[in-house]
Amino acid sequence: MINSINETFEKSGLLDKIIIYFKLEDKIHLIIENYSFPEQKILSILKNSIDSIMEGILLDKFDSLKSNGIISEGSLSDKLEKFKELLEIEDAISKLFYDYPILEEQLSITLNNVIAEIVDILNDYQEDKNEIQNFFKIKANSILDIELDCGDKHNNKSVAKVLIDNTELYYKPKNLNTDHLYRDVLKLLDKYSNFDFKTPSTLSRRTHSWQESIQISQELSLYEAKKYYERAGYMLAACEVLHSTDIHFENIIVSGEYPVIIDTETISSPTNHDNLVNDNFKSIDQSVVATAMLPSRDKLYDVNVSGLFYRPSSSNTLTTNIIIEDAESDYRETKVPVQTSITPNVVLIEGEPLNYRLVIDKLIKGFKDGLSIIKNHKNELLDIVEKYYNKATMIRIILRGTQVYYTFLRELQKPDALKNRSNHEKILNILLSSFTPSSFGYLRVEEEIKDLRNQNIPYFYTYLDSTNLYFEDKVLCENYFKHSAKDNIRHTLGMLDSEMIDYQVHLLKLSIATEFANEDNMNSDFTCNNTDIDINKEFTDSYPFKLLKREIFSNTSESDT
Repeated sequence: MINSINETFEKSGLLDKIIIYFKLEDKIHLIIENYSFPEQKILSILKNSIDSIMEGILLDKFDSLKSNGIISEGSLSDKLEKFKELLEIEDAISKLFYDYPILEEQLSITLNNVIAEIVDILNDYQEDKNEIQNFFKIKANSILDIELDCGDKHNNKSVAKVLIDNTELYYKPKNLNTDHLYRDVLKLLDKYSNFDFKTPSTLSRRTHSWQESIQISQELSLYEAKKYYERAGYMLAACEVLHSTDIHFENIIVSGEYPVIIDTETISSPTNHDNLVNDNFKSIDQSVVATAMLPSRDKLYDVNVSGLFYRPSSSNTLTTNIIIEDAESDYRETKVPVQTSITPNVVLIEGEPLNYRLVIDKLIKGFKDGLSIIKNHKNELLDIVEKYYNKATMIRIILRGTQVYYTFLRELQKPDALKNRSNHEKILNILLSSFTPSSFGYLRVEEEIKDLRNQNIPYFYTYLDSTNLYFEDKVLCENYFKHSAKDNIRHTLGMLDSEMIDYQVHLLKLSIATEFANEDNMNSDFTCNNTDIDINKEFTDSYPFKLLKREIFSNTSESDT
């Protein structure tokens, strides 16, 4: 049914009417004239940007016209043809905006922002063209295609895939000093180990970056898979010491025997933890578990989103809506549980996901060896951090799960929310009414609401050496954090000894054990959920209840998330 509605949208000429309504023709012609970028490509990008919101509106309108008997006769194909004819009439757009007044505002925001994005990319390309050619060693005659929304939209911009002649690069609307910081830490591990590591080549500018597209190659031999996971162990050690977060399944890809982190915006983090030294750094939120590279679940995210471990699962709390054809009513909307799927972070052997019991020992070895290298060369790592702290190294701060924001954006784009302002504001007010202010008041949630109105995922950030919380180029909350990311790393290195390495390895093993086994009783063994995953007896006999013997300090600072 969605395909049928999309086809109706295309054939009705509705996009042309929308462009004329918002007086976008001159902006489009300027792009063609100034940058020689094909008109058909521009129109395709514009259509893709509004497909999602228009699908819901057109389905709702189709249903309304059926209910009123205007297109009630004939087959589904006949009804869609009649619907197309109604969309082709001259004042179809005005009528649509009369029924859905908030739609007009939302389309105007989206389309004007998309045109601005295209212009930014083409303009930055013209200015950087020679450097792109020399840095990536490619022919860079012209941009042939642009694919927007290859990541979350922040500040009206998103990551874009750009085809330059025959080469794909990613355009990222921010500098990527975090990429360079992470790369230099891996070089330290490379220097003192028998492993090399792969990171995307990145040409950074003050406001944007161009990044190599890493080839995805998931089919490995068992030998290659073991090398992959030992490398991953070293990377996990680097991320633990840097206090990386959000390195989940979407931010890691398999490129042969090299795990590659493709988004480093959260490669380090500040903290509000009051007692970094007093608790001996044994808080979960300061541990290897916080990287999101290992299995971890909570009441909201009850599916495995780990960057390194895939397991088929279906959520009991998260759902998504799909449209299915129905003989009686032509179509109906139904909710289905969110399910994990095989994504580019999953290692495959003969077409099937890797049996992790075959590589867990390699991951642990790489992790221990990586932490030992860092322990023995603390000053070298500190020198790397010092190199970047004064380079405006921006670090994203995730104060609320991105999935929560996406839920709000999805609800804000539903037909009922677009029919009147009151419905729209009720959804946004859920954020405000459920927010418990801290000493900083309502500043944060006010900015979240403003960003969601503009169809953005709110983007908060800080800098490597700052304790302030920033939003849209301004300080939102001074001294929001007790310790900067730089100080957090320094404190961690000060506490990194053999006992701490053993403790972090313990948490790594516990994370794996709790993902692939069910705990029947804290005083008995784990029983395996899956006969294909034969967890090592060390895990099943020891780690389920060892947690009770360790003192784990959780973050007790005031929560406003």
